[in-house]
Amino acid sequence: MSGPKKRKVDSECRVFKREWTTKYFFAEVRSMPVCLICQETLAVFKEYNLSCHIATKHGNYASKQSPQEREATAQRLMAKLQAQQNVFHRQTAIQETTTKASFMLSFKLAKASKPLSEGEFLKECMIETAGLLCPESKGKFEKLSLSRRTVTPPVELIDEDLASKLNSKAEFLDESNDVKDTAQLLIFIRGISDNFEITEEFLAMEPLKGKTRGEDLYHWVSTVIEKMKLPWSKLANVTTDGSPHLTGKNVGLLKRIQDKVKEENPNQDVIFLHYIIHQESLCKSILQLNHVVNPVIKLVNFIRAKGLQHRQFIKFLEETDADHHDLLYHSRVRWLSLGKVFQRVWELKEEIGAFLKLKGKSDEFTEL
Repeated sequence: MSGPKKRKVDSECRVFKREWTTKYFFAEVRSMPVCLICQETLAVFKEYNLSCHIATKHGNYASKQSPQEREATAQRLMAKLQAQQNVFHRQTAIQETTTKASFMLSFKLAKASKPLSEGEFLKECMIETAGLLCPESKGKFEKLSLSRRTVTPPVELIDEDLASKLNSKAEFLDESNDVKDTAQLLIFIRGISDNFEITEEFLAMEPLKGKTRGEDLYHWVSTVIEKMKLPWSKLANVTTDGSPHLTGKNVGLLKRIQDKVKEENPNQDVIFLHYIIHQESLCKSILQLNHVVNPVIKLVNFIRAKGLQHRQFIKFLEETDADHHDLLYHSRVRWLSLGKVFQRVWELKEEIGAFLKLKGKSDEFTEL
């Protein structure tokens, strides 16, 4: 036979009685009896425990006072305890507000792609400004945590929180080279909420220093998806820039992605799309524009190729109050840049003509 059940005092639903405040100088704080004299907390609302505490530790305290005097003493002690609690709550509220402000500023720095070390400079500016506009709140700004080391953890937490929300999305893939000819795989993620709101976020950028075959790209894409804990079975669409190693029918990235999704969910079909091509880029690839493109590129290279001449051109633009301070280089990577180069040359055509005359080179660019 099992023994008798042990009695549990905390399960007896004891209630604090208001007269105990005057009789034993105790108050109820967060469902616990707290002594108003020494702020010690007891386990349960039991009158015997309260009387033993007051007799053992505060036997002579207010023992000769009348009931009216004991009530006044209890009220004074209660007011003192509440004042202490208000100070604690106020400090806690300030700390919470300061933490939220630090997270908000850290997010702004990261979103603007600013160095995290600029948080310290930002804090100094806010402290100096607060000293002029609201000196009484200057101390709050001094409590902000914006050093490089303290900004990093909030940014990492924000990144983890955003990454945890990226599921049931569509992917956008692009592979392009940077200025050092290192292939960079860009992965974006897009999804539609229950309210049909479309969201798109930058997911990852992976440098491909070796080969860029379909299996290499698939390795990095699968690594990112598994790192972000995104379910393959919910992948509905993949949009790429149309590169052969992305769209190959046998060993391309899209074929491997399709096989992986089918393995996870045989009924799921992935839709593959090509992202929108700039109409200007298509026009340039069809029309014969070398007689226009080559002279403009030659002009830009002439001005920017030599450091001294480039500096003289920039100074010339400053002296003439031109709308722009320099010309743009044309890049042959996939991102459209030729149109911007043409626009900049057209907007600076008068200044460029005057500079060529100053250098005695007008005859070399008669086609312009």
